[in-house]
Amino acid sequence: MTTLQALAVSVQRGAVPVLAAVDCRVQSGSLLGICGPNAAGKSTLLRCLAGLLRPTQGTLELDGQPLAALVPISRARAIGYLAQNVEIAWRLSVRELATLGRFPHHAPWSRLRETDRSAIEQALRQADVADLSERSINTLSGGERMRAHLARVFAGAQPVILADEPITALEPRYQFEILAALRDQARAGAAVAVVLHDLALAARYCDRLVLLDRGRVVAAGLPREVLTQARLAETFGVRGVWTADHGQLSALQPLA
Repeated sequence: MTTLQALAVSVQRGAVPVLAAVDCRVQSGSLLGICGPNAAGKSTLLRCLAGLLRPTQGTLELDGQPLAALVPISRARAIGYLAQNVEIAWRLSVRELATLGRFPHHAPWSRLRETDRSAIEQALRQADVADLSERSINTLSGGERMRAHLARVFAGAQPVILADEPITALEPRYQFEILAALRDQARAGAAVAVVLHDLALAARYCDRLVLLDRGRVVAAGLPREVLTQARLAETFGVRGVWTADHGQLSALQPLA
């Protein structure tokens, strides 16, 4: 089992605290949602977990070993990371983009092996872009483009996948497809964490949630335990309804 965790992680930018003593755990077989209002520290936490940002205090561990002790290539083989608003300046095809995910697994300038090709084909199917594989990334819609970037991450076959707001500004169909693809990766054994603003989708797709507010963990646990009426009101200024039949959060409305 793979476990990536933050232990009492704090991040300070000048005199401004961004994260304060945050604990967070991403485990194999589970999709973790990181939620919170704007400026809560969600993306900062994800960048720390990816090893892209060193905390001011606290530690980050991968399977009990300090994340900072891993050389970059080892970290790249262990953690797949999808940033916000990913842009590609080159005219790559979807297949070429997915191929980039294999780079941590072989020497520079070496040819793709059969294992690489197999991983790429599988990733294209998992992200549901196999039929778009020869299309230029710049010709795709926003939802198709994000699925193509997911194929790049999936092709890396890392045991940990971190995605920062992958469904922002996408139409509902693509939001469902992308979150379902990430959940499928978790069900297949990956440790997956995703930053989300949509609380209803977080409750629907995530196994567990971490709720941040002003850099601190407000709650962590099962979605229904975290997104209580009191926390929805206090943290987000909204109220919602948990359906009894499917256990889903819906009817989010601003407080009167």
